[in-house]
Amino acid sequence: MIKFQISWLQEWIMFNNMEYIIKQLTMLGFEVEHIEYTNTISNSNIINNIYIGQINNFTLYKQNTNLYKLNINIRQNDHITILSNDFTNYKKNMYVIFATKQSFLYKTLSKLSQYSFLQYSDGLLCAKKHLWKYNAIYPKKKYDIILPQKEYILKKEYLHQFIKFQNSILHVTIPYNRYDCNNIMGLARELSSCSQNIFLRKKKYFINKKNNLNIHTLSSRNVLKPYNLKITEYLHQYNYCIIYHVNLHQRIPTWMEERLRIAEIPISMTYPLMNISNYILLELGYPVNFYDADYIIGNINITSNIKEQTIISNNNQEINIKKKLITINDQKKILSVAGLCQNINTIPKKNTKNIFVENIFLTQTYMKILSDNDMLHDHIITPYVKGLDPHIQKKVFIRTIELIKSIYGGHNHWLYFIKLNQKNISKKTITVYFHRINVLLGFNLSRNIILNIIRKLYSKILECNDSFCLVEIPSWRYDIMNFEDIVEDIIRIYGYDKIPIKTDNIKARHHIQNHQITNCKYLYNTININKIKSILIYKGYYEVINYSLVNIKTQLKFFPNIKNIKICNPISQDMSVMRNSLFYGLIKNIMFNQHRQQTSLRFFEYGLCFDLQNNINLQNISQKYYLSGIINGNYYDEHWKVNNRKMDFYDLKGDIECILQCDNINNIIHYKKTNTIHILHPQQSAWIYLNNICIGYMGVIHPQININLQIKNQTIFFELFCHKINILYKHNVNYISKFPMHQREISFLIKKDIIYDDIISILKKINIKEVININVFDVYEGRNIPINYKNITLSIKIQSKICTLQEDEINYILQKYIQSLKDKYQIILRDH
Repeated sequence: MIKFQISWLQEWIMFNNMEYIIKQLTMLGFEVEHIEYTNTISNSNIINNIYIGQINNFTLYKQNTNLYKLNINIRQNDHITILSNDFTNYKKNMYVIFATKQSFLYKTLSKLSQYSFLQYSDGLLCAKKHLWKYNAIYPKKKYDIILPQKEYILKKEYLHQFIKFQNSILHVTIPYNRYDCNNIMGLARELSSCSQNIFLRKKKYFINKKNNLNIHTLSSRNVLKPYNLKITEYLHQYNYCIIYHVNLHQRIPTWMEERLRIAEIPISMTYPLMNISNYILLELGYPVNFYDADYIIGNINITSNIKEQTIISNNNQEINIKKKLITINDQKKILSVAGLCQNINTIPKKNTKNIFVENIFLTQTYMKILSDNDMLHDHIITPYVKGLDPHIQKKVFIRTIELIKSIYGGHNHWLYFIKLNQKNISKKTITVYFHRINVLLGFNLSRNIILNIIRKLYSKILECNDSFCLVEIPSWRYDIMNFEDIVEDIIRIYGYDKIPIKTDNIKARHHIQNHQITNCKYLYNTININKIKSILIYKGYYEVINYSLVNIKTQLKFFPNIKNIKICNPISQDMSVMRNSLFYGLIKNIMFNQHRQQTSLRFFEYGLCFDLQNNINLQNISQKYYLSGIINGNYYDEHWKVNNRKMDFYDLKGDIECILQCDNINNIIHYKKTNTIHILHPQQSAWIYLNNICIGYMGVIHPQININLQIKNQTIFFELFCHKINILYKHNVNYISKFPMHQREISFLIKKDIIYDDIISILKKINIKEVININVFDVYEGRNIPINYKNITLSIKIQSKICTLQEDEINYILQKYIQSLKDKYQIILRDH
């Protein structure tokens, strides 16, 4: 995140409307997390009756030792007595700013309880928190009294620095891959590309012809001793300069101090040049290093470390320098490790008179070496890791030198620029095909619009014709790797809000039994997901949303036979492949809640899963919506009157049937046993069929997974493929018969391997209209039952809509069923 005053952004780009800028930042993909509106007070109110005075003497206030009593000289022979609760190190003849009793600040603050002592004081010592409406920006600090600098003493214009239009502060979150925008210049550059109403200003210190700087370009052999071709693969340019007779006791300007404070960067009093380094990084996004020149012995050499050594870094940590790391040395010692840390003894302090300024460009190849050595542990090296713009290195260096000289004085002889390897900054080129852009976006953008956006973003088009253009990628855009990244940039600048809401109907294959073609609108109507969610929530489930990226090791463990869809640049190892199931997140939800002593758990998730057909490319990756649920633990919450039990396979089976028959009870649901699903128990898992289409699976989680993950109790899981669900929405209004219903039972022996669904389907094919329901009444195996057989008892309900059935008519129906089962499965009828 970057925090800055919007007036700082106005120094780089021209705009009048803050709301417009906030909208543009959002459309560019940046998140404006917070807008901190500062309370501005008009000059006429705040400046009146505020003066600069000189302390004659000061003592502790007798009535309250927590206060100071100061005698302040306003002008000759004119004194004022002021009480203060700020324990600043007051000194005689010190200049301070104060407000009299007639001032707006005094009248406002004296009404507050913490400033009740002001009724005994002739005025108020002004602090920054007062001038900015009671600490709107700053944290509470003891030493916050404004102490004027010498050049502003007795000049009323000094006050205007604190009360001029201090506009709002923006808190902007920068995407992980856009480090080039993590500074004011980068943010302004990006904003200038999105609108014709904003343009990038050329900063005066980048083009100032009055600098009169002596610039000298040297050969790489001047600093590479011994000359090492390997080093030139890691470095592009090394800049340095010595500034003599600086006065580091000077305070940094107020405007710089405030910008650092707003960005929550601490002000260093021990190492003054660290403030300059932080400011350059915040403004231009480029690191600059400073050394005490008097501590350097002889010439500066850049070498590859031959043996392992240790130095104390600027963070007071002992750093072990491994072999092959690039070090900056003098004749006797290591001054710093390139891009990593600096020897603490070389850092300039307040008493330093001569400073050595260094600016270095390291390639990402070298940063990979640091990563392989597990040395990327400091935020200081972040700019090097993300990638720097080599083309502004010289400008950044000149800006740094001018800033130091304007604040701390001093003079320099030469600015040395040493180019080590021109190949390191070769720019990428990508071919952009206009028709492919429209295919990816799903709507048509004209060629002129695409070319205008590309010119704004990338400036240089090397080649162009009716079908494609060859684009040169700017040196600061390390995130642009392929054609798809350019398309993403084009739609960002074009505006997400301009994407057409209605698009052409897209033909899609609807996975029903006859594979007929239908349009997408019909597909969405095949499942009422909101209704299904409501049913599950009513049944005690909680909806969860998990990441769609998972750990590749976890995926291979649970689904060893699937093809992985790997991410090129994963955030972490735990988010390196795209999920093929919702199981990963749901099982983590069970573990998380069990560790927090939850005993009754029901979760469901509706989200996208990804499948790879053949080789990895965009055409072979499909994304489909899945609905999954998981249950574990007690069926009921704890209650003194209810005897609890554990949830099982049939509890989840009932929930599935409830959601699939929510719109039509005539939807035919049946199950087929399976032992091929790796995550499920081989004897307690099944495929789910709806209207003769396999739409998912369910079962008990494999016991080995429960043991490995230390999950208590039996866990049951289901997953439905929403794109295959074809629910019959037609509701039939049935006539209710007024004649009596008859119930009969058939008990018979049948082979063990014949499942219930097959028996029911045979009987339904007979299609006897008087039979209104067939259900399994009992299944029994064991004593008095032959080996490899089981006993099934069917309950059959029979009712006519036109008359009362006679016994012989009922028996005829039963005999028809029995004969059909004998012919098909050779059942043995049992006597009751």
